[in-house]
Amino acid sequence: MLNTISAELLKYKRGKLFLFFIIVMAIYIGCILSVLPSPRQVLQISFLELFTDAFSFVILIHLMVLGLLATTIFSIEYRHNTIRQLFTIPVSAKQFLFAKIFIVMIFSILLMFGFAISLTLVGFITGAVEMTAHNVGMVFAISLTDAITMSIAIIPILFVMIISKQNFLLPILAVFVYTLIILLPNMGMVTISNDLMAYIFPLGSMAVIHNTLVYNSFSPVLPVTMPTADWRLCIICLCLFAIIFSVMSVLTLKKQEH
Repeated sequence: MLNTISAELLKYKRGKLFLFFIIVMAIYIGCILSVLPSPRQVLQISFLELFTDAFSFVILIHLMVLGLLATTIFSIEYRHNTIRQLFTIPVSAKQFLFAKIFIVMIFSILLMFGFAISLTLVGFITGAVEMTAHNVGMVFAISLTDAITMSIAIIPILFVMIISKQNFLLPILAVFVYTLIILLPNMGMVTISNDLMAYIFPLGSMAVIHNTLVYNSFSPVLPVTMPTADWRLCIICLCLFAIIFSVMSVLTLKKQEH
Protein backbone atom coordinates (compact mmCIF):
# COMPACT_ATOMS: atom_id res chain seq x y z
CA MET A 1 0.00 0.00 0.00
CA LEU A 2 2.81 2.43 0.89
CA ASN A 3 4.56 1.65 -2.39
CA THR A 4 1.38 2.45 -4.30
CA ILE A 5 1.00 5.79 -2.48
CA SER A 6 4.67 6.61 -3.10
CA ALA A 7 4.25 5.85 -6.79
CA GLU A 8 1.21 8.13 -6.93
CA LEU A 9 3.09 10.97 -5.22
CA LEU A 10 5.95 10.65 -7.73
CA LYS A 11 3.50 11.22 -10.58
CA TYR A 12 2.62 14.64 -9.25
CA LYS A 13 6.12 15.85 -8.43
CA ARG A 14 6.42 17.02 -12.01
CA GLY A 15 4.02 18.81 -14.31
CA LYS A 16 2.07 21.98 -13.61
CA LEU A 17 1.06 21.37 -10.01
CA PHE A 18 3.06 24.35 -8.74
CA LEU A 19 1.20 26.66 -11.11
CA PHE A 20 -2.06 25.00 -10.06
CA PHE A 21 -1.39 25.76 -6.38
CA ILE A 22 -0.39 29.34 -7.17
CA ILE A 23 -3.62 29.94 -9.06
CA VAL A 24 -5.84 28.38 -6.37
CA MET A 25 -4.05 30.27 -3.59
CA ALA A 26 -4.46 33.52 -5.54
CA ILE A 27 -8.19 32.81 -5.66
CA TYR A 28 -8.27 32.08 -1.92
CA ILE A 29 -6.40 35.30 -1.15
CA GLY A 30 -8.82 37.14 -3.42
CA CYS A 31 -11.71 35.73 -1.35
CA ILE A 32 -10.07 36.98 1.85
CA LEU A 33 -9.42 40.45 0.44
CA SER A 34 -12.95 40.67 -0.95
CA VAL A 35 -14.50 40.37 2.51
CA LEU A 36 -12.19 42.92 4.14
CA PRO A 37 -14.37 45.71 5.53
CA SER A 38 -13.75 49.27 4.44
CA PRO A 39 -11.76 51.40 6.93
CA ARG A 40 -14.73 53.78 6.84
CA GLN A 41 -17.03 51.05 8.14
CA VAL A 42 -14.94 49.72 11.04
CA LEU A 43 -12.02 50.98 13.07
CA GLN A 44 -10.55 47.52 13.59
CA ILE A 45 -10.79 44.31 11.59
CA SER A 46 -11.86 41.16 13.42
CA PHE A 47 -9.68 38.15 12.58
CA LEU A 48 -12.47 35.72 13.46
CA GLU A 49 -15.10 37.51 11.40
CA LEU A 50 -12.63 37.65 8.52
CA PHE A 51 -12.22 33.88 8.82
CA THR A 52 -15.95 33.09 8.83
CA ASP A 53 -16.76 35.55 6.03
CA ALA A 54 -13.97 34.31 3.74
CA PHE A 55 -14.58 30.66 4.55
CA SER A 56 -18.09 30.66 3.09
CA PHE A 57 -16.58 31.47 -0.32
CA VAL A 58 -13.40 29.41 0.02
CA ILE A 59 -15.18 26.17 0.93
CA LEU A 60 -17.31 26.28 -2.24
CA ILE A 61 -14.24 26.91 -4.38
CA HIS A 62 -12.39 24.18 -2.48
CA LEU A 63 -15.15 21.70 -3.26
CA MET A 64 -14.99 22.49 -6.97
CA VAL A 65 -11.18 22.38 -7.01
CA LEU A 66 -11.12 18.99 -5.27
CA GLY A 67 -13.80 17.66 -7.60
CA LEU A 68 -11.87 18.75 -10.68
CA LEU A 69 -8.63 17.45 -9.21
CA ALA A 70 -10.16 14.06 -8.47
CA THR A 71 -11.62 13.95 -11.98
CA THR A 72 -8.22 14.73 -13.47
CA ILE A 73 -6.18 12.16 -11.55
CA PHE A 74 -8.62 9.40 -12.44
CA SER A 75 -9.17 10.40 -16.06
CA ILE A 76 -5.41 10.39 -16.71
CA GLU A 77 -5.30 6.68 -15.90
CA TYR A 78 -8.16 5.92 -18.29
CA ARG A 79 -6.98 8.25 -21.04
CA HIS A 80 -3.51 6.69 -21.19
CA ASN A 81 -4.90 3.22 -20.43
CA THR A 82 -2.43 2.89 -17.53
CA ILE A 83 -5.15 1.59 -15.24
CA ARG A 84 -4.97 -1.85 -16.86
CA GLN A 85 -1.19 -1.86 -16.49
CA LEU A 86 -1.52 -1.02 -12.80
CA PHE A 87 -3.78 -3.99 -12.20
CA THR A 88 -1.22 -6.33 -13.81
CA ILE A 89 1.71 -5.21 -11.59
CA PRO A 90 -0.30 -6.30 -9.52
CA VAL A 91 -2.01 -3.43 -7.72
CA SER A 92 -5.38 -4.30 -6.24
CA ALA A 93 -8.42 -2.15 -6.94
CA LYS A 94 -8.57 -1.30 -3.24
CA GLN A 95 -4.95 -0.11 -3.16
CA PHE A 96 -5.49 1.93 -6.32
CA LEU A 97 -8.60 3.65 -4.92
CA PHE A 98 -7.18 4.45 -1.50
CA ALA A 99 -3.95 5.77 -3.01
CA LYS A 100 -6.02 8.19 -5.10
CA ILE A 101 -8.11 9.21 -2.08
CA PHE A 102 -4.90 9.80 -0.12
CA ILE A 103 -3.54 12.03 -2.90
CA VAL A 104 -6.76 14.07 -2.95
CA MET A 105 -6.59 14.41 0.85
CA ILE A 106 -2.95 15.59 0.75
CA PHE A 107 -3.79 18.24 -1.84
CA SER A 108 -6.85 19.26 0.20
CA ILE A 109 -4.78 19.70 3.36
CA LEU A 110 -2.09 21.71 1.56
CA LEU A 111 -4.67 24.03 0.02
CA MET A 112 -6.57 24.58 3.28
CA PHE A 113 -3.32 25.22 5.14
CA GLY A 114 -2.47 27.72 2.41
CA PHE A 115 -5.79 29.43 3.12
CA ALA A 116 -5.08 29.52 6.88
CA ILE A 117 -1.58 30.92 6.29
CA SER A 118 -2.93 33.56 3.89
CA LEU A 119 -5.66 34.52 6.36
CA THR A 120 -3.10 34.88 9.16
CA LEU A 121 -0.82 37.04 7.01
CA VAL A 122 -3.70 39.30 5.94
CA GLY A 123 -4.83 39.57 9.55
CA PHE A 124 -1.30 40.44 10.70
CA ILE A 125 -0.78 43.03 7.96
CA THR A 126 -4.12 44.72 8.61
CA GLY A 127 -3.63 44.66 12.38
CA ALA A 128 -6.73 42.55 13.00
CA VAL A 129 -7.97 42.15 16.54
CA GLU A 130 -8.60 38.76 18.18
CA MET A 131 -5.40 37.36 16.63
CA THR A 132 -4.43 35.39 19.71
CA ALA A 133 -2.32 32.25 19.56
CA HIS A 134 -5.40 30.21 20.48
CA ASN A 135 -7.54 31.69 17.70
CA VAL A 136 -4.86 31.31 15.04
CA GLY A 137 -4.16 27.76 16.18
CA MET A 138 -7.87 26.88 16.04
CA VAL A 139 -8.16 28.31 12.53
CA PHE A 140 -5.41 25.90 11.45
CA ALA A 141 -7.06 23.02 13.34
CA ILE A 142 -10.45 23.74 11.77
CA SER A 143 -8.84 24.06 8.33
CA LEU A 144 -7.18 20.66 8.79
CA THR A 145 -10.45 19.06 9.89
CA ASP A 146 -12.31 20.64 6.97
CA ALA A 147 -9.67 19.43 4.51
CA ILE A 148 -10.02 15.84 5.73
CA THR A 149 -13.82 15.80 5.98
CA MET A 150 -14.14 17.44 2.55
CA SER A 151 -11.88 14.76 1.04
CA ILE A 152 -14.11 12.08 2.55
CA ALA A 153 -17.29 13.88 1.46
CA ILE A 154 -16.28 13.86 -2.23
CA ILE A 155 -15.74 10.09 -2.40
CA PRO A 156 -19.14 9.80 -4.19
CA ILE A 157 -17.64 12.07 -6.90
CA LEU A 158 -14.76 9.61 -7.25
CA PHE A 159 -17.29 6.84 -7.80
CA VAL A 160 -18.94 8.89 -10.56
CA MET A 161 -15.51 9.38 -12.14
CA ILE A 162 -14.81 5.65 -12.07
CA ILE A 163 -18.07 4.66 -13.73
CA SER A 164 -17.74 7.43 -16.34
CA LYS A 165 -14.09 6.59 -17.16
CA GLN A 166 -12.85 9.19 -19.69
CA ASN A 167 -16.08 11.17 -19.78
CA PHE A 168 -15.39 14.54 -18.11
CA LEU A 169 -18.94 15.82 -18.42
CA LEU A 170 -20.56 13.46 -15.92
CA PRO A 171 -18.12 14.08 -13.02
CA ILE A 172 -18.16 17.84 -13.59
CA LEU A 173 -21.96 17.75 -13.62
CA ALA A 174 -21.84 15.69 -10.40
CA VAL A 175 -19.64 18.34 -8.73
CA PHE A 176 -22.07 21.06 -9.83
CA VAL A 177 -25.11 19.15 -8.54
CA TYR A 178 -23.25 18.26 -5.33
CA THR A 179 -22.56 21.95 -4.68
CA LEU A 180 -26.09 22.97 -5.65
CA ILE A 181 -27.69 20.55 -3.19
CA ILE A 182 -25.94 22.20 -0.25
CA LEU A 183 -26.68 25.72 -1.55
CA LEU A 184 -30.38 25.47 -2.37
CA PRO A 185 -31.69 25.27 1.24
CA ASN A 186 -29.48 28.22 2.24
CA MET A 187 -30.84 30.23 -0.70
CA GLY A 188 -34.41 29.52 0.39
CA MET A 189 -35.16 27.69 -2.86
CA VAL A 190 -35.75 24.33 -1.18
CA THR A 191 -37.26 23.68 2.24
CA ILE A 192 -35.51 20.84 4.04
CA SER A 193 -34.56 20.29 7.65
CA ASN A 194 -30.93 21.14 8.39
CA ASP A 195 -30.77 18.10 10.67
CA LEU A 196 -32.05 15.84 7.91
CA MET A 197 -29.54 17.33 5.45
CA ALA A 198 -26.76 16.71 7.97
CA TYR A 199 -27.54 13.01 8.21
CA ILE A 200 -28.40 12.14 4.59
CA PHE A 201 -25.86 14.25 2.69
CA PRO A 202 -22.05 14.06 3.16
CA LEU A 203 -21.49 17.82 2.76
CA GLY A 204 -24.26 18.42 5.30
CA SER A 205 -22.41 16.22 7.80
CA MET A 206 -19.16 18.06 7.03
CA ALA A 207 -20.90 21.43 7.62
CA VAL A 208 -22.20 20.37 11.04
CA ILE A 209 -18.74 19.19 12.10
CA HIS A 210 -17.25 22.51 10.94
CA ASN A 211 -19.91 24.64 12.65
CA THR A 212 -19.57 22.68 15.89
CA LEU A 213 -15.79 23.29 15.91
CA VAL A 214 -16.31 27.00 15.22
CA TYR A 215 -18.89 27.28 18.01
CA ASN A 216 -16.76 25.43 20.57
CA SER A 217 -13.63 27.39 19.60
CA PHE A 218 -14.87 30.95 19.21
CA SER A 219 -18.17 31.32 21.09
CA PRO A 220 -19.14 33.73 22.66
CA VAL A 221 -16.55 36.02 21.00
CA LEU A 222 -18.05 35.18 17.61
CA PRO A 223 -21.87 35.30 17.36
CA VAL A 224 -22.44 31.74 16.13
CA THR A 225 -25.03 29.16 17.14
CA MET A 226 -24.48 25.52 18.01
CA PRO A 227 -25.86 23.16 15.32
CA THR A 228 -28.88 21.18 16.46
CA ALA A 229 -27.67 18.07 14.64
CA ASP A 230 -25.41 15.73 16.63
CA TRP A 231 -21.83 16.10 15.34
CA ARG A 232 -20.97 12.56 16.54
CA LEU A 233 -23.76 11.09 14.45
CA CYS A 234 -22.61 13.25 11.54
CA ILE A 235 -19.13 11.69 11.76
CA ILE A 236 -20.71 8.23 11.71
CA CYS A 237 -22.88 9.16 8.70
CA LEU A 238 -19.87 10.61 6.87
CA CYS A 239 -17.88 7.43 7.48
CA LEU A 240 -20.80 5.27 6.32
CA PHE A 241 -21.08 7.25 3.08
CA ALA A 242 -17.34 6.84 2.56
CA ILE A 243 -17.47 3.08 3.16
CA ILE A 244 -20.50 2.53 0.90
CA PHE A 245 -19.12 4.49 -2.05
CA SER A 246 -15.61 3.09 -1.55
CA VAL A 247 -16.96 -0.47 -1.73
CA MET A 248 -18.99 0.42 -4.83
CA SER A 249 -15.90 1.99 -6.40
CA VAL A 250 -13.71 -1.04 -5.68
CA LEU A 251 -16.33 -3.41 -7.12
CA THR A 252 -16.60 -1.25 -10.25
CA LEU A 253 -12.80 -1.15 -10.65
CA LYS A 254 -12.63 -4.94 -10.34
CA LYS A 255 -15.18 -5.29 -13.15
CA GLN A 256 -13.08 -2.93 -15.29
CA GLU A 257 -10.02 -5.13 -14.83
CA HIS A 258 -11.54 -7.72 -17.18
